[in-house]
Amino acid sequence: MDPVVFNLALSPVIDGDFIPDDPSKLFNNMADIDYMAGVNDMDGHLFTGLDVLTINSPLVNTPIDDVKRLLAAYTKDKGKAGADNAYSTYTSNWGSNPSRETIKKTVVDIGTDYIFLVPIQAALYLHAANA
Repeated sequence: MDPVVFNLALSPVIDGDFIPDDPSKLFNNMADIDYMAGVNDMDGHLFTGLDVLTINSPLVNTPIDDVKRLLAAYTKDKGKAGADNAYSTYTSNWGSNPSRETIKKTVVDIGTDYIFLVPIQAALYLHAANA
């Protein structure tokens, strides 16, 4: 699987200006500025729905293998152990027979965390380290 988020041609822009460097290198420029950051439930639905089409079809099952493939793509740098750990974490509340809705919601949670939550957490840590 090659998640759509890996192929986006977006550039970070603030107030119409392109960010001049990798954001992680710019936090010392704003260390004295407080800011709030957050993420909403299901923010990743739009992107994840392009990778796992069945999450947008309420009457169609989402194969568990699709969940595993998405996690494997997102955790590629960590190898099989990373994918297995992530799968165990995201399915820990499934029980022995997860519902169609539970599986679909889990896929969206995975996408939301990867695309939105983790980058925000990284930004907050960088801000705290440079403040």
